[in-house]
Amino acid sequence: MKAAWKRGVVVLLPLSAFAVTSWRLAFIQDDAYIYYRYVANALSGHGFVYNVGERIEGFTSLAWLAYLLAWHNVGVDYILASRITGFVFGAALIVLTYWIGRRLSGRDNAQSAFLAVCLVGTNLALAYWSSAGLETALFAFLFDLSLLLFLQRQYLIIAVLAALVWTRPEAPFVIALLTLIELVIDRRLPRFMLRCAAVVFVLSIPGLIFHVAYYHSMFPNPFYAKVAFDLVQLTNGFDDAVQFSRHYAFFGIGLLIPIVLWRRLSNDVRSIWLLTVGYSAYVVLIGGDTLKIHRFFLPLLAPLAVLTVISLRILLHKMRPAIRNAVMLSLTLLFCTIGYVLPWKEVQASCENERALTYNMKQLYASMARCDSTRFSVAASTIGAFGFSAIDHVIIDMLGLADSTVAHHPENAVPGLASTWRERKFNAEYVLSRAPDYIVFSTGMKPSAPAEKALLQYPQFLESYRPMFYSSHLYPDTVAAVLDVSFKHVRPVVGRPEATYPVGFVEQLFEGEVRVSAGDYGGAIDAFNSAIIACGDRKPYVDLLYRKAICQVALGQGGAAYRLLNQILEYDSLAVGAHRDLYLTELHFGNVWKAEIHRRFIQALTPCELPALDSMALAAQRAH
Repeated sequence: MKAAWKRGVVVLLPLSAFAVTSWRLAFIQDDAYIYYRYVANALSGHGFVYNVGERIEGFTSLAWLAYLLAWHNVGVDYILASRITGFVFGAALIVLTYWIGRRLSGRDNAQSAFLAVCLVGTNLALAYWSSAGLETALFAFLFDLSLLLFLQRQYLIIAVLAALVWTRPEAPFVIALLTLIELVIDRRLPRFMLRCAAVVFVLSIPGLIFHVAYYHSMFPNPFYAKVAFDLVQLTNGFDDAVQFSRHYAFFGIGLLIPIVLWRRLSNDVRSIWLLTVGYSAYVVLIGGDTLKIHRFFLPLLAPLAVLTVISLRILLHKMRPAIRNAVMLSLTLLFCTIGYVLPWKEVQASCENERALTYNMKQLYASMARCDSTRFSVAASTIGAFGFSAIDHVIIDMLGLADSTVAHHPENAVPGLASTWRERKFNAEYVLSRAPDYIVFSTGMKPSAPAEKALLQYPQFLESYRPMFYSSHLYPDTVAAVLDVSFKHVRPVVGRPEATYPVGFVEQLFEGEVRVSAGDYGGAIDAFNSAIIACGDRKPYVDLLYRKAICQVALGQGGAAYRLLNQILEYDSLAVGAHRDLYLTELHFGNVWKAEIHRRFIQALTPCELPALDSMALAAQRAH
């Protein structure tokens, strides 16, 4: 009893650090809202679907979806349940690290287990993902529990591996890896894992039947949307591994020292090392994670921490026990500090970006719904928070996570089309052929994802869609104002969509938007002019001209901007942005009859804008 009490106190400190950090980084990741939409549709009687009538598995964990649905059926909010559950399993992973450490360090060496727990409990990636609404912490816990049961050769691992299979599609690889490790370590037929794998396969058959019968696919749709098995994917995976190593370089001790001292290691330590290296290779092979902050490396935190502490003990074995323990404690505290401080700014920035994204997507839908009471359809590149808000609307996922056409039949990559996005598959021709009522970019006017940039090569998009500007909103806790923007379908898509505008036009337009965001309006005009030149003899993109006019206003070139805005309307009378600015301008100069013309176009195109515009005009007139 006394020993158990001591162990509890020992683990309590890292758990407290984890709890505080999780609270500071609390957010819901945008992809979690995809699960929430599936749950909401299931509760409405539509089945496990993202869009009603479309059986596409746009999620990666059937177990997580069923789990959230079960919580609702007992009267618990499934969104809250997803966050609390993630936090609980994150904490459970810390406790599990202690038992793995005890297993590998020996019962008489509890200090090593405690130090490993400290490395995991202070890890920012674990705190970041545990309460983000996804199954990440659950999968990491089951992964490491299966490792412990494998070392103990306990058949309880069958139940854990079965749960792992239902939780993430990586599970079959984990089972194969454990089987290979048993073969290598025992140098004989891996009877234990073969028996376990056979039973797990039988237990997994119902899930496999459900996948094939309900979704007509063995793998989740995101697998096809994200995985390409090419050099770019491999490079992305390597970059993910490098970033993880940069933040937690001290884990390298646990990977390198065992290689040198392999003969002195126990079979358990060899097993955990092989699992860590093998799974890391898998992460690199599949291209790493499209989401930031080391999500795919979470299952390896406990093995890496234990390996690092054991390696330190081996290196310092010639020291007197008291000195060795003091040195190990000091080094562990140093590693914990480095692992917390070094990635903090990046982790915090990513957290804030995710909060802003989900908040802005919800606000955008609210703005669109206020202006359009129909059940409009939307093509979007971020379908989480926006899709959950627009639960009654058809959402076309331009990245293919919840759209089988994009995932299975993507267009060829466009040479020279640069992007930092990992989701590289798109099918702009298909999106335009469906003629959604609105198209939403993840960053307003600026195209950033390949699926967004590719649209700008199609004259059908440039002619048929016009940006609609809604009331801006203030992001909480900041003074930053966000202007809601969507692209509205204003005229029919004529002819078969075909990409005819050059990549140079798209990239210069993107560069101009980047410079606008940075306040470099002169540089933005230069980029926009380059985009116009890149178009050659093609019809100029009126929204590009409009962005140029906005920059001219910012630089005090009002006359030039006024002329350009009128020129835009000569090209296209449906350019609502030009009508919007000219309405306020003409009222300012007392040209009421001209202002009324622009007001009528605004009334027809975006009537919800008029109250705010009329108020602005009235305030300007009074001030004048």
